[in-house]
Amino acid sequence: MSNQLLMIDDNPLETEVLASRLQRDGYSVRTTTSGVEGLACLAQESFQLLIVDLDMPGMDGLEVIREVRRLHSYPRIPILMLSASADTQRKVEAVERGADDFLSKPVEYPFLKAKLKQLMGQRPDVHQLAAGQRFAHYELLEFIGAGGMGKVFRALDPRIGREVALKILHHQSPNAVQRFLQEARSIAQVSHAQLPAIYEVADTPLPFLSMELIPGESLQGRSWTQSEAIAMVAEAAEVVHAIHQRGILHRDLKPANLMRTPEGRVKVLDFGLAKFVELEEHLTQSGELLGTPHYTAPENLSSSFGTVDFQSDVYSLTVTLYQLLTGNTPFVSTRLGELLQDIMFQPPPQLGPEFPSSLRAICDRGLAKHKADRFASASELALALRGLLVETAV
Repeated sequence: MSNQLLMIDDNPLETEVLASRLQRDGYSVRTTTSGVEGLACLAQESFQLLIVDLDMPGMDGLEVIREVRRLHSYPRIPILMLSASADTQRKVEAVERGADDFLSKPVEYPFLKAKLKQLMGQRPDVHQLAAGQRFAHYELLEFIGAGGMGKVFRALDPRIGREVALKILHHQSPNAVQRFLQEARSIAQVSHAQLPAIYEVADTPLPFLSMELIPGESLQGRSWTQSEAIAMVAEAAEVVHAIHQRGILHRDLKPANLMRTPEGRVKVLDFGLAKFVELEEHLTQSGELLGTPHYTAPENLSSSFGTVDFQSDVYSLTVTLYQLLTGNTPFVSTRLGELLQDIMFQPPPQLGPEFPSSLRAICDRGLAKHKADRFASASELALALRGLLVETAV
């Protein structure tokens, strides 16, 4: 939940009055009456800001700051200190320990709101994340990869002792975040043996989702036999069709988003999520073109080819098949403008004569510019590939 605050103050009456006013103004407020209780809450939940009383019995505000900064290196949670004390040295020490700002009691409510707006506007940066840090309640164990959406880590959820794949988004517009959350939560309701389970979706401290950690290897970056390539894309197409029937598009099908488990099954990753990333975000900071645009269908680039729908995923699956067979995508330009022009207007190269004519025909049909000439569904593509496997096995 956004605008979520944790208040740690040993004066419950004063705290509840302040919390009530903040809640009326749209904040979600959790209150605790001791430093120990506050740290326990912080270990279990994610908060965008802490309001901590400086003078408390037992663990005082200075000790709370020290523990928060020691245990929660990322994100750096803003801390607003409150105190009725006139001791300037104590206030200086609080700031030196890591408090971001300081207000004197009794609190002037309009001034408090202004401080909250200022401190909570300082959003964390996904680029600062690294293994060994803590994100929300997760312990980041290993960096897995990065892309247009953000970073992916192998992480531990210490609450239940489960390792997960934690996907953390770059900064997005509020509308994009809401669409991401809605779509991710929708996908989380889908149970399919060849889709990774989604365990949690949230928007603070940055939009993220934790997913099943899939052992195995992606289909990207190694060579496959012709029969392996056909069988794996056929299996992926069957999974894609099953999810299409629930009204969900993938929009970023490519070898890197297909995982082969140690048992030889193909799992489809990142369903429905790539639609929230603009095409330009698939460029690195240096401007080097990454792979994703090579898999996009013509209708993704111009409405003259029709609307983006399930057949767009069929096109991407066929590009994936072509790459697994040949080692290259049909169009290989590293200049974005030239690549997009080729996808829209140049006929895709055909497979060579070393491939069966029926396989060449499948690729030609799957890569058709206009959807009327393409396979009508991922199921049709899967059936054609399964038939080819039977044919070649005879």
